[in-house]
Amino acid sequence: MTSSPTSVATRAAVPSLLILAYMSAVGPFGDTEYTPSLPRIARELHVTYGTAQLTMSSYLLGYALSQLLYGPFSDRFGRKPIMLFGAVMFLIGSIICAMSPTIRMLIGGRFVQSIGACAGGVIVNAAVRDAFAPAERARMLMKVDVVFALAPGLGPVAGAFIDNYFGWQANFMLLALMGAILLLATALFFPETNHNKNMSAITPSRIAGNYLIVIENGRFLYHGTLLGIAVAVMYCCLVEAPSLVMDTLGLPSSWFAVVAATLVVSFMVGTLACGLLERRLRVESRILIGYLIMMAGTIWMVVVAFGGFVTFWHMMVPIMVVFTGIAFVLPLAAAQAMAPFRDVAGSASAMLGFLEMGIPSLGTFGVSVLNESPAKDMAVSFLVLCGVALILIAFGSLLEARGVTLESAPEE
Repeated sequence: MTSSPTSVATRAAVPSLLILAYMSAVGPFGDTEYTPSLPRIARELHVTYGTAQLTMSSYLLGYALSQLLYGPFSDRFGRKPIMLFGAVMFLIGSIICAMSPTIRMLIGGRFVQSIGACAGGVIVNAAVRDAFAPAERARMLMKVDVVFALAPGLGPVAGAFIDNYFGWQANFMLLALMGAILLLATALFFPETNHNKNMSAITPSRIAGNYLIVIENGRFLYHGTLLGIAVAVMYCCLVEAPSLVMDTLGLPSSWFAVVAATLVVSFMVGTLACGLLERRLRVESRILIGYLIMMAGTIWMVVVAFGGFVTFWHMMVPIMVVFTGIAFVLPLAAAQAMAPFRDVAGSASAMLGFLEMGIPSLGTFGVSVLNESPAKDMAVSFLVLCGVALILIAFGSLLEARGVTLESAPEE
């Protein structure tokens, strides 16, 4: 049986897992890769440590806000041109950061860098929605999210080594190189997946209308919030881990390699377990299992942190349990949030990315306010976030009991 031209074109437009994973990873890696350099940046640029941390604040601000524009523009012009623009901005921002003689220029460079960094997440979600059948989306996102979750964990490992031997500017030179590779890979290997471009997608009234369509969808808000909370737990861990390892436990920065390895193992275990349950349990049940696993690890961590049993492995084992649960939630919640949208997939992806970065920004701010000890701060933040998620899931269960369906139906 011969394939029709349409089916051949459709297959040709399917992006590879490798390019999707790399596009998804560059932004989160750039988010945390330079963090071991913050003390050196503060010293060499003659500012306080708090001022140096504004480089992270500007990055998160640009990352969250830019996504709201990438979605509509990718609906209008296609996924590939917008991804190319993002890669160029990331490259330019990284070069500005590497050459910054003042903290103001570095803060501005980080903002420019973040404008490019956030493109990957928006375009990947939209491209998966464009190119894959409903049954395949969660599996593809599950694979991509392994890299997405590992990237911010591996970032400080690489950053600590580079800062120690080459200085803080070298960290941004590495990010510039990654941006150049992203630009080349997108130009050569990323196919256009949006074959139904919306010519009026970027008019102000249409942008507002599209986002209104998205946020009025209760399933989107429900799953998007659950996704954002899971990512917030992950980022709260990554923010506190450097201080836990180096300040509380007095270990060298090389131990970040051990931290990264444990996160790799736990996330892979969670991904495998979630996949094995695919045919046995519905999506909402697996999301609940993910959060119950996260809460179990959190309670374990609370006992360790407040019971005075803090050692490296006493903390890392419950963190591994938590990350196993995160691996359940990320791909399933993302796929369910995106499922209801066809014509405004780019806008939905952008709003999902806004939640995915906005909620973690609130979570990490809350951790900084606690300011007790890294172990206690991590345990309390995990407990609050997982508790909120489980309350939300309980509320969702009540709605389902009254006939409201939260699980998005597969599309043809």
